[in-house]
Amino acid sequence: MPTSFFHGREPLTWIRFLGEQLDYKAIPIDSLGQILIAYQRIINKAFLAQNNVLSKHARLSLYNQQDVQLQLTAHEEGSDVYGLSSFTTDPIIAEILQDLLTKSLLAIGTYALKKVFLKDKKETEGLSENKSGLDTSLLENQDFISLIYPNMQVLVRSINGKGGIEAIKFISPNKQGISPVVIDASTKTYIKKIKEEQIFGGYQEFDGRITRYHLDEHIVVVLKKRTKQPIKVYLNTKDFTKLFNSKISEDIFVTFCGKPILRLGSNISKFEEFDTTSVKIQEIPI
Repeated sequence: MPTSFFHGREPLTWIRFLGEQLDYKAIPIDSLGQILIAYQRIINKAFLAQNNVLSKHARLSLYNQQDVQLQLTAHEEGSDVYGLSSFTTDPIIAEILQDLLTKSLLAIGTYALKKVFLKDKKETEGLSENKSGLDTSLLENQDFISLIYPNMQVLVRSINGKGGIEAIKFISPNKQGISPVVIDASTKTYIKKIKEEQIFGGYQEFDGRITRYHLDEHIVVVLKKRTKQPIKVYLNTKDFTKLFNSKISEDIFVTFCGKPILRLGSNISKFEEFDTTSVKIQEIPI
């Protein structure tokens, strides 16, 4: 099928909309617009994650927006297949964007494969062996996967709706060797099902003062330094015993190391629960 290229630009990636109704009618403009915007926002978040500035309300600067912005540059005539490329012609920027597209595709793939919540190492390793060709490189950043949840909700909203879209296929950037990722009605059901689920964020440390011990559950309530926000901290038996027996006064800070427990799409900097791997009692000020 002939393809129309705009301004002679060959796309970095493609999106194909699938559905029987689309054989004789085009995808509605409002559905197309919502899906493209949601996809662009996932790419924006990939950039923020790559630069370690990701949070729920983080935004790109105008300068960075130009670097990661996509534009429609191709369309297969008589079909619902669209090609996307960098907004700029700078080959260095195009290479950076290609990497962000790959990271975004991998993140979308975790939802398509219903692998947002990986139970153990064996299950994580299995992700590199499935037919999609996805690997575990993105799973190191669970914050990113969590924060694209609202965008995934938008991507699946039009599936099996009035527009006739039954599935959306995201085709990998050129020369990346990753098979296309397809989201469909089963993905839509999965995304709705996991709405209230929790997910671990990335490893971090925070300081706080212990205000309460829950002996039966090995939990302490901690007032986070600076923000004074109360955090429910889960401890192993060894660390709980260490802190409890130390009889730490409320003016002594403790460093908690581990992962925040988040709800999908929540602000990763304002967690309310924390799962620790280790603790360190700070020196008593003289």
